[in-house]
Amino acid sequence: RIRKMFSFFLFLLFLLAYQIDVSVFASSVSLAHSLVKIRPDRGFSGKETISMFACRNEYESLQVVLDGPLDNVSVSVEVPWPCPRSPCYVIYRAEYINITEVSDCYGDLGLWPDPLIPHTDIFYNEQRDGFPINIPGKENRVIWIDLFVPPATTPGMFKGKITVTSPSLPKPVMFPYSVTVWKGTLPAVSSFVTEFDFLSTEAVKVHYGQPGNATVMLLLTQLYLQAAMMNRVCANDLHPQLSSHLLPAFCS
Repeated sequence: RIRKMFSFFLFLLFLLAYQIDVSVFASSVSLAHSLVKIRPDRGFSGKETISMFACRNEYESLQVVLDGPLDNVSVSVEVPWPCPRSPCYVIYRAEYINITEVSDCYGDLGLWPDPLIPHTDIFYNEQRDGFPINIPGKENRVIWIDLFVPPATTPGMFKGKITVTSPSLPKPVMFPYSVTVWKGTLPAVSSFVTEFDFLSTEAVKVHYGQPGNATVMLLLTQLYLQAAMMNRVCANDLHPQLSSHLLPAFCS
């Protein structure tokens, strides 16, 4: 009888160990295209590979979806084309805003992805605090990746790789992706008039909590204009003292 009880106890330990192992393997990683809005508290079924298309001198994006529980998640990207200047990719962690009031019939309450926190700042090449990521159980988190196709890239299909690592995973998870580069090359600035309202005086107040001097305003405005130009958008409503020499440089 004692031997039977001992055998049963070992069996229970085996089941417990199996359940723990299953809970680890239940955490999953997948890919998604950039046009999908992935809510952190909603289930999402992604893909094991992604195919994208881009012109030369264009950014193309994809998402890595992480289902919790996962701890200390990091991501690396292998870019398949020559990269004459850095960066040819930028990795971001998606953050969320809590919507408490619906604006129309298409909206919904709760958490929505919006801010993007870079792994490394593209302007100053400084590492930020976006990684590593911890994901609680029954939730997901998103890693957003921008891929840049240099203007001199040879047209054709390129295949790259994304690697996700975490102590919660039994081994690194690798995802292949492909980008078909077309022959066309996008111009550095928009070929038609674009407009985005921007007030440099207000931007300084938001960043520093008080009005800044002309030097601070100039440096901050240059960063905003550079970010806008990367998306082929021209900012308007600049401070009069800055418009005369900044706008021709960024919006010609």
